[in-house]
Amino acid sequence: MTPGARISAIIDLLEQIEQPGTHA
Repeated sequence: MTPGARISAIIDLLEQIEQPGTHA
């Protein structure tokens, strides 16, 4: 797994935490 892929995955998780209403 490339560092860029890990960063993308982390960003996705952060976005879900920051905007729970959008994903729930």
